[in-house]
Parts: sequence; structure tokens; C-alpha cells
Amino acid sequence: MGRRGGDWGEEARRAGEPAGSSASATDTLTERAYRDIRRDIRDGTLAPGQALRLAALRQRFGMGFTPLREAMMRLVTERFVLVSGQKGFRVAGAAREDFEDLLETRVRLELLLVPEAIARGDDHWEASVLATFHMLSRRPALDPLTGQLTPAWASAHEQFHRALVEAAPSLRMKWIWLWLFEHSERYRALMARAGGRPGDDRQAHERLLQAVLARDVTAAGKACADHAEAFLSHVRPVLWPTG
Repeated sequence: MGRRGGDWGEEARRAGEPAGSSASATDTLTERAYRDIRRDIRDGTLAPGQALRLAALRQRFGMGFTPLREAMMRLVTERFVLVSGQKGFRVAGAAREDFEDLLETRVRLELLLVPEAIARGDDHWEASVLATFHMLSRRPALDPLTGQLTPAWASAHEQFHRALVEAAPSLRMKWIWLWLFEHSERYRALMARAGGRPGDDRQAHERLLQAVLARDVTAAGKACADHAEAFLSHVRPVLWPTG
């Protein structure tokens, strides 16, 4: 079934770091800043194009420039943050062409990974897909008070989609898929912040669930493509109403 277990998403983010290196105080501060800034970009708290000034971040996090700069450079490699010599660091923009490209590439990878997961997945994989679907179906997508995506739903949504591809053997393909997933889901959060409302994804997720449990590759591929098309149709008119 290929390599299983562990957090392959975290492995992707740490790819290239020295194996077995002990964490220093600076490493710990860098990790905290990295995770917090990354979360705020993903959930739309930090807006596309917003300047990320180290002096302001230093005051916010109560740490020196070195760990902050290291955190920012990690985010630059992930394309959540952009950097230019004159303008410094800023949150990556949100363009229609970028979103469409992200989503199309993500689906192309899913059409490779999901069939491999279906072919190789065992009972434990099926149980994981079922369990993550159950958790997702019990969480409301939007906070009724703020209208924003709830962190619990966003986390459960990612876990369900990750479970679908988990049994595929290639870690690198899954790393790339997760990177695309996280970037494309940022647009969902931005849509909610702009007043948009996601459609009822429960039926789409249930189609995915039933297709993979039935080991129906054709139905699973169609469900993946339809799910992405529905996502696109909800985001596009909200973020780019004039086209």
C-alpha cells in the first residue's frame, strides 16, 4: 500500500530540513510564527496583497527579527507570501486565473491519486474515509454569528479529502496535492469573508464517499470533477463578479 502513517502534510513542509537536528529556541519561535501567519493567510484574516512588515510582526509576536524572517522565508517557498526588494513581504494575491489553475491542477492530481488509493486501500483506509466523512458531516461550515468558515469544518474538510488519497503510494504526489488543496481552500475562506455562501457540499462529499467505498474509479473521478466545478461556481461570482 506504500508508505502510511504519520502526518505526510507536515513531512512536506519540513522537506529539506536536516534530519535529526535538535530544535533550538529560534527554531521554536520560527515555527510558532510560521504556523500563526500561515493560518491567518489561509483563513483570510490576512488579506491578499496585505503588507507583512517585520516591525509590526515583531510587536505582535514578541520575538526578534531572525525567527520572523525565517518564518517568512518558509512561507515564501510555499507561495503564501511574496517578497520584493522594495516592497518587502506581502500576502500572496488572489486572482481568478490563479484559482482556476490551482483547482484544475488539483483535480488532475486527484484523478491520479484517488484511483491508486482505491486500488491499494485496505479496511483501515476505508474506515478512515468513513470516519472523516462522519466528522465532516457533523460540523457546520459557517459560524452563524460571523458568517465565516468555522475552523472545525475547515479542518474536518481537509482531513476527509486527505483520507481519500491517503492510500496512494507516492508521498511526493500527495505533498503537491496538499499544497494545491491548501491554496485553493484559501479562496473558499476569502469567499466567505466577502459575504458568499458555500453550497451544500454534503451531497458532493457523500458521492465521493460512496464511490470510493464501492471501489468505482469512474464514479469517483466524476465526483471529484463535479465537486471542483461546484466549488468554482460558488467562488467565482463572489470574488470576481464582473468576470
